[in-house]
Amino acid sequence: MIPLKAVDEFHFHLMMMMLTRPLIILKSEGIPAHHLHLKVGSIIVLLRNLNTSKSLCNGTRLIVKKLQTNLISAETICGSNTGMTIGISRVCNSYVDERPDGVSFERFQFPVREAFAMTITKAQGQTCERLGIDLSDEPFAHGQLYTALSRATNSKFIRVFAPNKPTDKDGNVLINNVVARGLTFD
Repeated sequence: MIPLKAVDEFHFHLMMMMLTRPLIILKSEGIPAHHLHLKVGSIIVLLRNLNTSKSLCNGTRLIVKKLQTNLISAETICGSNTGMTIGISRVCNSYVDERPDGVSFERFQFPVREAFAMTITKAQGQTCERLGIDLSDEPFAHGQLYTALSRATNSKFIRVFAPNKPTDKDGNVLINNVVARGLTFD
């Protein structure tokens, strides 16, 4: 396992007011973690579009093949370019807090995070050979259940975890399929 630390630079007017430690623990949607703990074989997901013509978009899953200080070699494991090896370098991620007392900074880090699990929304558009779906909390938006169940290439390899859910008379678990009003045929 190789720890890959980011370089955080906060904007000059705040330089004397801030210590580095608060920036290390700061997390924001779309900004990679300060500390990435990856190893060869780790499953990662892109956090930004790198090359849309090659389907290297936000949410693309990859497997780490080689780790270097400033480069990750990874292979795509989904989409039309499955098996393609790419190099991922550190990029500048800007965080802007518009509040008067907010802190803005830039983080130089690989635009990835570990992806052993992902949300239904993040998985949209991807396919998986094997799929486990945790329905401890039921889907809450139109199409989420369909999206989750349709990610697998074969329904035989889907496993659903749905604890404490009601069952029908045959013991089958009942899950609420949310459908937008006006789209049902009653």
